[in-house]
Amino acid sequence: MRLFWVNRGTGLCFRQLGRLGRPAYFAIVGTLFFNFIYYCGPTDVHAGLLIEPFAGYAFNGEVEEKFVSGGDTYKWEYTGTAYGMRAGLSFGPFLLGGQGNLVQETWKGKDPKTTFINDSDQKMSGQNYGAFIGISLPVLRFWGTYLFYNKYKKDDDNGLFCNGDAFMGNGIVAGVGIAPIPFFSINFEYRTFNLNLVDIKVENKRYKLDNGREVKKKEFLVSLSLPLSLGGK
Repeated sequence: MRLFWVNRGTGLCFRQLGRLGRPAYFAIVGTLFFNFIYYCGPTDVHAGLLIEPFAGYAFNGEVEEKFVSGGDTYKWEYTGTAYGMRAGLSFGPFLLGGQGNLVQETWKGKDPKTTFINDSDQKMSGQNYGAFIGISLPVLRFWGTYLFYNKYKKDDDNGLFCNGDAFMGNGIVAGVGIAPIPFFSINFEYRTFNLNLVDIKVENKRYKLDNGREVKKKEFLVSLSLPLSLGGK
């Protein structure tokens, strides 16, 4: 994909912005979207500040790991807790901002092949950070998030990796919220992750997973939040 922007007045030209990756593309699309709303939307709508702390429970989590190209795929299932915050701008019904959260998870072998190499539960702690675009309607809210930084660190020595080793990568979230009363929302999210980097603590090195080697992760998250909008209309 190629994007071209030429400013004839200054001779400024940016080409192939798609090379910057998904975070840059997400930011560009979001900027263009809100500029369109600002210049083409109602003139009596003003931006407000959105602050939304949340806490939730992850369930139906699944991890698939393949560390040898063409080799076996090992599967884990997990549940966990998450808490964090979304913050940004509300412009009429439209939302734009960033979010971050911390997680605690317990991974369990899902099949005999996996439990053979990992017969004890794995304790994991993680971080997720990203940017979101959404729309807020009466009672319902919808949003999509690109998680550009995700890190899941082992907190024990069970399994193939040691305490302190970590998986890193990016992720995508699709979410819907139900707000039956002001300043309270029940949220449902589907999250997927591609964790293509592995940090090995004892070696102080980071390895990239490619050529068929991969770690994929997905989950459902149900959460309660307090969406507070300050100013705007």
